Amino acid sequence: GIGRAEYGGFLLSLPPRRMIDVWTDPDYELAATKPERLLLAGLDYSIHRHVVYVAAKPPRSVFRTIAGRLGRSILYVPIGQLSPATLKKIRVVHVLDSHQRRETAKE
Repeated sequence: GIGRAEYGGFLLSLPPRRMIDVWTDPDYELAATKPERLLLAGLDYSIHRHVVYVAAKPPRSVFRTIAGRLGRSILYVPIGQLSPATLKKIRVVHVLDSHQRRETAKE
């Protein structure tokens, strides 16, 4: 089958399956919101210097301090700068049950 999901927020990390549950991790208790919790996990797990944060408001200064201590920098992109079409492309994901299903999904 083909599944469709629409996300409000997400964190991408490679390689897969190396991240513990960020929602219950006590290391991220200082986060006041879900976006902040995802940002902390992104700073923690990133293997790159820059971490992109797309949100309505910029991160609090404490997150820039944490990023600096970890040798990272936060690249803030206001969500309002992204077009509705771009946001839809980012938020909507289709999950296929097999490689053969790709041909069906293209239609």
